[in-house]
Amino acid sequence: MTESVSERLIVERWREARRLLEEGIGARLRELGEYDELGIHEYIVAGGKRLRGFATLLIAEAMGSSWSEALDAAVAVEIVHSASLAIDDVIDGDEVRRGRAAAWLKYGPGRAVMAANLLISFAQRLLLLRYGYRAVERSVVAWYDISRGEVLDAYTGRGGYLEVVRLKTGSLFRLAAELGGVVAGVDNERLSLLGRYGELMGVAYQLADDIVDYMRGERDGSVVRLLEWLGNPVNILEAALPRLRSLFAELDSLAQRLFRGFFARMASLLPRFVVKSMFREAGLEIPGL
Repeated sequence: MTESVSERLIVERWREARRLLEEGIGARLRELGEYDELGIHEYIVAGGKRLRGFATLLIAEAMGSSWSEALDAAVAVEIVHSASLAIDDVIDGDEVRRGRAAAWLKYGPGRAVMAANLLISFAQRLLLLRYGYRAVERSVVAWYDISRGEVLDAYTGRGGYLEVVRLKTGSLFRLAAELGGVVAGVDNERLSLLGRYGELMGVAYQLADDIVDYMRGERDGSVVRLLEWLGNPVNILEAALPRLRSLFAELDSLAQRLFRGFFARMASLLPRFVVKSMFREAGLEIPGL
């Protein structure tokens, strides 16, 4: 299978995953009933590329399960992700999210935070009821790490670039990969490797995101830490690409350890697809990735 054919296949599967995820998220949110009278929960979760949920589906399938079995896990990951963004926007004062007004600006900060809190606990309850203790345990650990990363990022001024990125972004990608393994019933050793795979994918994604923000002229805390980590280079892409390639090399090694044949190839392509989707959104085509 050539790379171009493989890339087309993963794009096709991502599009199908997005369709399933939108349907699944909508169906689950209807269970909130009167708690969403104003439509705020639907507003918070609307939009996005659904890359984390896609990773859950793909990994569950690669480990011997199915998309239908893993759909609720992928839905839970996407709900937690969207809720975390709503909280981030309140903390950072960001007024735009996914191309429209941030939830706190439209509904007020108090209501946005309360809705996000309900969504997170709703997602964890879904994981508990559908997949049991092992799934919700991984979710709690991930949310704890995400919250620690936010504290480092927004309030303490401590923590290097990789530490903050690993906590804030890597943790949720880690959860996405781990849940794919939980759904498939893998052992703890393999679950740990899946977690490492997901975490590295999240770091690569955030690196690409911060590069794009820099090239758009943004200079928030994450971009400043990135520049410091890279040694304040003249050319940020030239300095960052070796780091991305190093991440991909470790991801490729993990893919070969975790998967076989077709799925090993898909697992090597998935992090590259995640990173390229970020670059392409900004109109960038990066050779050699």
